[in-house]
This record gives sequence, C-alpha cells and structure tokens, in this order.
Amino acid sequence: MKNEKGFILPFTLMITFVVFFLLLSSVQIYLSEFRYLQEAKGYYIRNSMISLTLKTLMERIENQKMENQGVISFEEGNVSFQIKSIDDNQYRIILTTHLSFGQETKNELIYDQTEKRISKWIEI
Repeated sequence: MKNEKGFILPFTLMITFVVFFLLLSSVQIYLSEFRYLQEAKGYYIRNSMISLTLKTLMERIENQKMENQGVISFEEGNVSFQIKSIDDNQYRIILTTHLSFGQETKNELIYDQTEKRISKWIEI
C-alpha cells in the first residue's frame, strides 16, 4: 500500500488536462462554424441585393429613366450605385454594397445596352 501514495493527483491532473483540451477544441470548432455561417449568410444576402439592384438599373437604362448615382435600400442593408456612360450603348456601373452587420463590397460592371447583358464584372 505504500506504493499507491501520490497516484491520484497526477491521474486527476491528466484527466483534467484532457477534458480541458477537448472543451477548448469544441469551442474553437463552434466559433469557426459560426464565422463561416456569418460569411455565407452575408454572401447570399449581398448577391441577392446586387441582383435586384442590377435588374432595377437595367430597367431604368432601357426606359431612359436612369439617374447617375443613388442608393437603393433593402431590409438587410443598402446598395449605392454610380452610372457612367462609356459610349452610346455601354455603361459603367459601380455598385457598393453595405450590409447592416458591417460587410462592404464594391463591384464594377460594364453593361452593353445593345446586347442587353453585362459584358464585364469585376469585384473590387
């Protein structure tokens, strides 16, 4: 029985370290997944806002009721735009998307009115 003294403390410390390591790893995985979901949510919201804004702007260009710049507001944020004429049938559209939870992106597009399509899209 003399050899058993001091066995419980190292064993307890080892078990405590393993549990702490597993808990810390689980929290890290949870935070990583949460950040990923926030980025994915922002991506899809941003793309929806850009698509709706482009549809509105292309209709305005076709109907000759366009403004050179402005802001279109949505529930999740807003999209500011600038339209510059390159030549008679091509327009440069600059979109800046601001989401309500802080993400911001900028896109530059070239819209060809004769073909009624976007010929170039650059995400800045």
